[in-house]
Amino acid sequence: MTQRVVMAGAASLVLVSGAELLRPDVQVFDAMVEGWCRQRTSRNLSPATIAAGAGLVRRFQLHSGEFPWRWTPAHVED
Repeated sequence: MTQRVVMAGAASLVLVSGAELLRPDVQVFDAMVEGWCRQRTSRNLSPATIAAGAGLVRRFQLHSGEFPWRWTPAHVED
């Protein structure tokens, strides 16, 4: 039997399995950012670097009005 390996930053470590999401876009985005922060922590990056990166991604999401899975090069150009 193959054993499943869960990497630092995996969404399964942030989202509750089997729970219905009330605001899926927002909750998945928050889980993605949290997972990314955890992954960066495991790489021994400073808390300031991690917070700055997460803040940048969150500000870009607010500016674009879209979530990362819908970002296009045009969003960056705007």
